[in-house]
Amino acid sequence: MIESSKDRTIVQNQNGVWHLSGSLAESASLADVLENRLGGMSGELRATLELIAIGAPLPHSVLATAGEPKLTIELEGLQLVSATVVGEDLMLRPSHPLYGEVLVAQMGEARRREANRQLASAAHSIGLRPPLDPLRVPIWQRDSGCIEDLSLALQGATIALSRHEALLAEELVQPVFDKSCSEEPSVIPGLVLSYQHHHEEAEDVLSSAEPDDESTVVAIASARAYNLAFGLGRISEAAGVRDDALKSRLDSERAMIAAISVASGRPSQHPSQSWGTLRPPVS
Repeated sequence: MIESSKDRTIVQNQNGVWHLSGSLAESASLADVLENRLGGMSGELRATLELIAIGAPLPHSVLATAGEPKLTIELEGLQLVSATVVGEDLMLRPSHPLYGEVLVAQMGEARRREANRQLASAAHSIGLRPPLDPLRVPIWQRDSGCIEDLSLALQGATIALSRHEALLAEELVQPVFDKSCSEEPSVIPGLVLSYQHHHEEAEDVLSSAEPDDESTVVAIASARAYNLAFGLGRISEAAGVRDDALKSRLDSERAMIAAISVASGRPSQHPSQSWGTLRPPVS
């Protein structure tokens, strides 16, 4: 395996020290080693191992819904899977990271998408609860190539934004930009674009939203005013959005409204608020 990696420049000698400069999953020798371990394995057993490789670290509770959990015992016996107790659940991983990497690399695109769809569907059906990272499920849905639940995509984008992963948030929420979507308007797509410094696009998305409920009206107005003032420097327009938001008189938005007033130079009825309170509604 090492000799094959040297030939493919996956490992390189730099000043007498060997360094990994690529993925060992590209090594034909490593693939042969794994195939020897998988030789004679049933289709069901391999499919279960593929789910674990895609989802690792994968809660046993998710696998129990997505596949055949009893096969985990057999995979452990073959030393292909390791299990760690986390709370009341088990976290499953390939026994060696390279096993998972090689297995995923050998999967066809259709099979990878189907495995991601199974995991997303299973996790969503049992509820997003520890030890599962709630961001994993929207990512599985994205990697399935089919966004079946737009609210899940929006939830994932919200979590990604809170973790300062704006690029991931944009990837997760991209389907929401499809004008054919029938979901209710949301502030998240506009926030994602604004966080990515696509301020003109954010203004287009936020200004075209037509929410019916008051709380969404105010949330979108707040995000739009923030983007106008700090992203585009269009203070007078931000003030106009502020005036519209004032009509709703929701206490949760008054700090944002007062801060926009400071930016516009037009004192509002809430002069006690300061610049420090101005931020998008996702933190």
